Amino acid sequence: MKETIAIIGLGLMGGSLAKRIKQFRPECSIIGYDENREVILAAIDGKIIDKGYMQINQDIKKSNYIVVAIPPLVFPSVVSTLTAFDIPAQTIITDLLSVKTCCEIWIKEANLTASFVGGHPICGHDKSGFAHSHADFFDQGPYCLMAANTENGEAYAKWEAFLKSLGITTMDLTPEGHDELMAYVSHMPHAISYMMSHLALGKQDVQTLGKSFKEMTRISKSSARLWTDIFALNQKPLLHVLHQMKNEIVHLESLLEGKNQNALFHYLNESQVLRINREKEGICWKNGETKSILSI
Repeated sequence: MKETIAIIGLGLMGGSLAKRIKQFRPECSIIGYDENREVILAAIDGKIIDKGYMQINQDIKKSNYIVVAIPPLVFPSVVSTLTAFDIPAQTIITDLLSVKTCCEIWIKEANLTASFVGGHPICGHDKSGFAHSHADFFDQGPYCLMAANTENGEAYAKWEAFLKSLGITTMDLTPEGHDELMAYVSHMPHAISYMMSHLALGKQDVQTLGKSFKEMTRISKSSARLWTDIFALNQKPLLHVLHQMKNEIVHLESLLEGKNQNALFHYLNESQVLRINREKEGICWKNGETKSILSI
């Protein structure tokens, strides 16, 4: 059966999903919404979407699935718009946002819990926009789905099946568990990357960049606007993890001040072994293989 998918936001994530659908499910019809007219035209010219609009309109009601792929703080206004259009009860609404607890709250306030399935693909890039989107973007890591609740079981099953038809591997998390995990493996690394760039490049006369510095700070080239929203919306888990990182810094500082090379070696070696062993256990994702989780 031919299905229609509406994607609100044709940036890196939304554009990549549209391209993935066209690759794996070419019979599907895609309606694209984006405030950038040039993006809409590029998506239509590239035969990535079948229809495109700069604002949500009545066509959205023809969709079997609605995917919200916009900055986190825009999500409530999009949900409000969908409510105003009186979306059919059987239409499944989902999202691609990297913070989940707040989304569940906004959805509950809009009385859309039965129709909503929260999602977050574990993938990323330091560049943004439709021009950098690609069909294999979701092969970087698993696609996190918020575990079904007492109201959305049918919607969850349908959306999970649709993702699997795209060759996408999924994993279940609770919204709270997701946000806590992301604070460790995504949000904190981004915070540290921004801090390292600010420290080394903002206050020092740096003549050249070492490879390790470039690798560590690559993600600080990501959108500051987007990450401001993410940090603010996941404030409590991120502050908790940053507090733990502060303790790690103090501990390393004490090891250096104590001039005890054996203790310093033990600390560094323990960290190295932990990282290598977790990779052997399949905790890292490589080349689209079925693994467990990956820091963006």
